[in-house]
Amino acid sequence: MPRHMEVLAASSERESLLGTFFPNGRATDQAFPGPGRSTRLATALPPAEAHRKPMTDSPIDSVRRDETSSSRTHAAPEPAELGLAVTRIFKTPLAALRASMESLAKNLEATDPRRETLSGALAEVRRLARDVEALAAYAAPRPLMPLWCTLEELLQGSMSRLAPRDAARVTLARPGEAPKLYVDGPLLSTTLAHVVRVALESSGEDVLLEARTNDECASFSILSGANGARVEALSTPSSHHDASLGLGLELARRDVVRMGGTFDLDTADASHVRVRIRVPREPASLVRRSA
Repeated sequence: MPRHMEVLAASSERESLLGTFFPNGRATDQAFPGPGRSTRLATALPPAEAHRKPMTDSPIDSVRRDETSSSRTHAAPEPAELGLAVTRIFKTPLAALRASMESLAKNLEATDPRRETLSGALAEVRRLARDVEALAAYAAPRPLMPLWCTLEELLQGSMSRLAPRDAARVTLARPGEAPKLYVDGPLLSTTLAHVVRVALESSGEDVLLEARTNDECASFSILSGANGARVEALSTPSSHHDASLGLGLELARRDVVRMGGTFDLDTADASHVRVRIRVPREPASLVRRSA
């Protein structure tokens, strides 16, 4: 048993014994009446009348004082810190597993039937790593950290979060100028990547990511040939693959709302699915301050 658990167990046993003999929490004359003894509680006497020497702390008091001091010194971690800790716990072993599997795949011949099996297992390891990060981010969202960034930086940031073969299937459309936005750039790039990944894996076709801006907001449209009913069914997934995609879509929706934007999923047309994301170019408070 760890040392701190032994201390807590010993203190609990002492408290139980003291409660049996001293139900009022302290030895008193009333508890043990006898010849020549007062029936008044010793704790009711003023210090001058009690004529008692100062008592030293009991072991129980010492343990309680140490616990109180420790709780004050070690404050509870923030939710974002917990999410980051969870990600780090799984990140290293998953990265090691992925590297081992990639090394093993290189040693297999191109015609080896085990190569296809290993490739599928490696894809699931990558998916698991993404899911761990998404779960941690959903359960413990970090505070927003807005900064000035260009539209091009946001688009390229979202592409860098995709696997190279997935990024090659995305067509980017944006205005010629490079307008700036005051948003949480890394979070918005991750959000776009989540939606693009859902669009890619829900359809065998390429995906169009279009960005536009006006004086008030920036809008992003993700257009794919995915089946609308299948995308809507991600909210009630029937497989691990669909659960992973559904988590990414719901995380994207939640984070867009946190940034003061809107998230619209249009599945009315059976031939394609369109996701529209709008975020303000500047927070309302910043606009009022500049005015």
